[in-house]
Parts: sequence; structure tokens; C-alpha cells
Amino acid sequence: MLPKPLSCFQKWINAPFLFVLCNLFFILRLVFWIDYSAVNLLFSDQWTYLSPLFNRQGIVERFLYQHGPHRQGLGLVLSGMLYENSAWNSNIDSLFITLLLVLANIVFLFFIKLKFNKFLISDLLVPILVLSPIHYETILLAPNSSHSILPLLLISLFCMALHIEHNWWRIILSIVISANLLFTGFGFFFGLLGFFVTFVSEFKREGMGKLQLLTISFLSLIMVLIFFKNYNYSHGTDDFKFLALSFSHLEFITYQWSGLFQIREPYAFISGLLILVLLILGDILCAIFIFKKGNPNYAIPFYLLSGSLIYSIATCVGRVSTGANFAQGSRYMALSVPAIIGLYLLIRMIKGVRLRMVLSFLILFLSIRDIKLDSTHEENLGGFQEMKRRFLVHYSPSKTLKEVEDDSGVILLGASEQRFEYLQKNKLHFPP
Repeated sequence: MLPKPLSCFQKWINAPFLFVLCNLFFILRLVFWIDYSAVNLLFSDQWTYLSPLFNRQGIVERFLYQHGPHRQGLGLVLSGMLYENSAWNSNIDSLFITLLLVLANIVFLFFIKLKFNKFLISDLLVPILVLSPIHYETILLAPNSSHSILPLLLISLFCMALHIEHNWWRIILSIVISANLLFTGFGFFFGLLGFFVTFVSEFKREGMGKLQLLTISFLSLIMVLIFFKNYNYSHGTDDFKFLALSFSHLEFITYQWSGLFQIREPYAFISGLLILVLLILGDILCAIFIFKKGNPNYAIPFYLLSGSLIYSIATCVGRVSTGANFAQGSRYMALSVPAIIGLYLLIRMIKGVRLRMVLSFLILFLSIRDIKLDSTHEENLGGFQEMKRRFLVHYSPSKTLKEVEDDSGVILLGASEQRFEYLQKNKLHFPP
């Protein structure tokens, strides 16, 4: 039995009204902030990954389109429909991506409610991280739902799917979601891992027949083969060196994890290293429970932790040459979030009340740093958005791309004269 002060505190942290109120605040704040900050101007990678729309290709081509090392998948299919029905208004896509974050937050919280039967105030780390403005780069600068935001929603749905009691529904939905992750942006790593986790968790369940396991194996193999059909390997940098390991690789990964909580130099390396060690230890613990003790209840924390750790390693391998500070970029944060949620789920499964509360609130305390952007992110976002606004001020339907760039002093990254003229000719995207 808990001491009276601790018991009163526990009642307070279970307060449902406060929990709902905080969630509504984070949702509304994000929606209004995105609506206020969005600038309707295609920028950087958008001019490339929207190629299937420029070429007027169909749904299959959009789904399979490869941009860099990943395919666009479900994201380009959905965003493409929005572009075509809004005269290519990228602000609509920004709000759509915001909606995806809101849905991911709801699904993660719903999963927590199903698993633990009640909410704690420490569960607020989910909306703080998922609905944080730290994801601005793939929402505002160069909106791309496929890159990591839609995969985050699919990851949350996979957690729900693996929690379904009916065997065949659980298997089918887990495979379908994993397949979409495989094809959608950097969800690729979670897609592959999803096939594996589905197989292992079903294998560890009592009474699971060979037919179900064969079905998982067959469908997973088919999806992987389809993904790699006509796949063009791309690592994204010119000086890529596979397995050329150095201290820079460790530094890059640690900066990515400290970057999730906006911890800058001189504490970026040591704090990132501590976070990385905790995540690895949590992942190993989950693996022990699953593979040695045969407990499938740890499959979801294992999936979330392993997926984000693999993603951070892959990011490091492809981008380490850009420098450690680049690892703290906004675009890498969305798919780092699952690991923190996975670690938190593992902590909530601890039986000791005091230890569980201390560790839970430690993660919550770190997450609070993401409620607002730090000065580095604010300057980065503000600079790019101001540059886009300046370009639009000098835009005229009668001007060429070069003329607008010369008048505004802004180079529209990624744009080509041909595609610029295509939008003008068809009266799309730009103001009349």
C-alpha cells in the first residue's frame, strides 16, 4: 500500500480532465501554428518527388516512385490527390500532414489505454513528442508526408493491429500495415521489422498453427520482392563509404538522439550517448523477454525501439559526412519518437510503482523541452519561410523563374524552368 502523500499524488496524475485538456491544447496549438506559418511555395525536394504529378502518372506510378533511397508509397498517393484538387496548394498538404500527426497521437494514446486500462499524466510525453513543432521541416519547409510523418501514423496503427485478439485479423492487418510502411518513405525499416515482429510474436503465441506462420512468411517475402523490383540503389551522398566506421559515426548518432530533445553543444554528445545507451538496454531487455522467456507482450516496445535505432544507424551511414550538427535536423525527429514511446511502454510495464513513476517522469521532463522550438530551429524555419515569402512578393505570371529569382534575390531550390512554366501555363500553385 502506498503512503498517503504518494497515494494522493497518484490520484492527481490519473486526472482524466487535465489529460484531455492538455491534449486539446497541443492539437489546437499545432494546427493554428502550421496554418499561420505555412507558405504556399514548392521548395527543394518537392520539385523532384512530385515528378509523377508533373508527368501526370497514375496511382501505381506514384506509389512506386523512388525518391532517393526510399519509395514514396501511400504518402504521394494521398498528397497527390490533395494537390490535384487544390490547384497544387502546398499549404493544404501541410495541414494534411498535421492531421496525420494528430491521428498518430490519438492512436498511440488509444493503444496505451487498451494496454494499461488507464492514462497517467506521464502519458503526456506522447502528445508532447508527436505534436511537437520540431517536425516542421517535413510539414512547412518542404512538405512530404511520405518521408516520416505518415510512417509514424502507420507505426502507431501497427501497434494497434498487433494488439487485436482475432488471429487472422491480427496477422492480415499487421502485414498490410507493414507493407505500406515498406513502401512509404523511411518507414521502410519499420516495414521490414514489422514482418519479422509479426512472425516472432505469432510464433511465441500458444496454439498458433503452421498455416498462419507460412502465410506471414509468404506475404512478407512477396512484398519485399515487389519493393526491390526495378529498385535503384541510392545512398544520397557523393562521398558514401559503407562500413568505414569512425568516431564521427558515434557522434552523429548521439547528436541525433540529443537533437530529439533539442539539447545542443556542449551537452549534445554526452546526453545523446546516455539516451542511446538507455534505448539499447531497453531493446535488449525486450529481446530477452521475447526470445528467451517467450513473452510476446514485449513485441511492441521491441518493435518501436529497434525500428528507431535501425533508422538512426541508417541515417548515420548515409549522412555522417554532413557533420554531427546535421543529425539534429528536424526531418530526422519523427522516426526517432517511436523509440522513446517504446522505452516508455517498457517502463510502464515495470511492477515497482516508485521506480516506474521516477523513470516515467524523467522521460516526461526531457520531452517537455519539445513543447517549443529552440532558437536554432526558429532561426532556420524563419529564414526559409521569409525567403519563400520574398520570392512570392516578386512573382508575376509574366516572369520566368530566373527573372523572379533575380528580382527577389532568392534561388528557388530544386526548381527547374520547365516545371515552373508548367505550373504557370496550367494556372496551378502560383497566384494569378
